[in-house]
Amino acid sequence: MLKKGKPSKIPGNYRRITITSIVGKLVERAVLKRVRKILDPAQNKFQYGFTKGSSPVHAAIILSETIAESKDNKRELHITLMDTAKAFDVVDHKGMLNSLYQQGVRGNMWSFFNNLYSDIASAVKWNGELSTEFCELQGIRQGGTSSADCYKAGKNKVLHQLEANPCMKIGTIPSGAIMVADDLALMSNSTHSMQQALIIAQQDASRERYTYNVEKTKVISINRKEKTNLILNNKSLGTSNSEMHLGSVRNSTGTNRDTIRDRIQKARRVAYSLMGAGFYGLNGVGPEIAAIQYETYVIPTLLYGLEALILDSNDIADLEKYHRACLRQIQHLPKSTASAAVYLLIGIPPIEALLDIKILSTYRDIADVNHASPPAVHIHEIITRQVALKEATSHSWVIQLKKNNQEIQESTERIPDTRKTTKEESMEERHEEGSQ
Repeated sequence: MLKKGKPSKIPGNYRRITITSIVGKLVERAVLKRVRKILDPAQNKFQYGFTKGSSPVHAAIILSETIAESKDNKRELHITLMDTAKAFDVVDHKGMLNSLYQQGVRGNMWSFFNNLYSDIASAVKWNGELSTEFCELQGIRQGGTSSADCYKAGKNKVLHQLEANPCMKIGTIPSGAIMVADDLALMSNSTHSMQQALIIAQQDASRERYTYNVEKTKVISINRKEKTNLILNNKSLGTSNSEMHLGSVRNSTGTNRDTIRDRIQKARRVAYSLMGAGFYGLNGVGPEIAAIQYETYVIPTLLYGLEALILDSNDIADLEKYHRACLRQIQHLPKSTASAAVYLLIGIPPIEALLDIKILSTYRDIADVNHASPPAVHIHEIITRQVALKEATSHSWVIQLKKNNQEIQESTERIPDTRKTTKEESMEERHEEGSQ
């Protein structure tokens, strides 16, 4: 399958897809249910991908909180975004099976995975025709039911080493690395500790027979004027002022202006793509239908991942300006229409209210640690610490939570309590009986 946005004439731009029979998927799912009872408790806390109870948004919050912690302490911060060359395609089968065995997958369960990755034959389908089959000795079965769990098991070793030798901490909690699937980000307050983390990553790559793409691996430095000189695979890493990570643009200034511009551009493209379906003002579909289209397609694109960022008033003002312009357009209202009328007539809240809802929902997921997966416990510990210690002057993500909580309490106090006590109700009942 061709990767999105890649030229079709380059063979390396195609992704292998595993096609399994229904019976095979059922058997694999049955075995995986037992295997997860062994692998899930052993999973490293830095792995936020393919895990129940955690998501890339949580990993993005960890990175935002690390940046905020460096700003509060006025310390330099280095973020290295590692790029693994064809991460899933080069996984060594023997190394992966060895990782499963070391983490407790034994007996028939281990034999199942051994048979699953033995004597594998693949073929290339092109223009409806299949090539001659060839044997494969590496690569995760992309599309397989158990592939994500097998890949995570193979990455536990390097993550455990990075946790044992943390290059960054929030308080006493290690936060020097976050991983989502194959995307690894390293954070450190010094170039020396960052170099140590890069050595650990390179040693694991040599041991497990995969490579890091030095040209695509970039370093973003915050609160540092001198040029960094970090080495990976005997080559100097390039520095960058801004890079995309987990859908958000991270830059050397620590602000989110680039991300906001990117979100508005993408939302505008989505809105234009809906023009053929009548998504415009006069002579288009009615405002009720346009509002459904807007809430279904445009708003999720506009707000994607923003609940994990620390936005300032200018960021929210830019989002609000685009949001209000769209609502005016689909209602065919003049520019002089009051903002309150724009929102009330169509029944869609302002963008700040929508962001607050997403932030509170994310915090609700973080606060719920009943599933107790290691990544969920990790972010729960960090956010709990920040809520207890951070003040209003901090750059922390939790300041938004405190602000929302305060506004909710103030609005609740302004609402008069019309409920009657049990004593008042009983007195009214006796009064009614006496009058009768």
